[in-house]
Amino acid sequence: MSLALCKAHQLIDQKLQEHACTHLHTRLEGDSLYIYSIEHDEEAYRAALTMCDTNEFALSLMDPKGRWQPTEYRGEITEIAAALTSTFAFALIRWQS
Repeated sequence: MSLALCKAHQLIDQKLQEHACTHLHTRLEGDSLYIYSIEHDEEAYRAALTMCDTNEFALSLMDPKGRWQPTEYRGEITEIAAALTSTFAFALIRWQS
């Protein structure tokens, strides 16, 4: 696992805490960092940050039908984290049970 991916994981965890997203969890798998919640005892993916280059990530979101939708956002993890917590904040909100 790359150092850039480990640092991305730490940064995303920190940003989620700063935004009081205590209902969200993160996991590293391969070259991707997944953000998910637990809904009705099952994991519900929200977003994926996939490493494209040494320090570049691409952001994908899960749509309501359970399919990954790539976004046009690519960049360093700090840029992706900013987009995720502003432009795409809707993907991080707590779902109503």
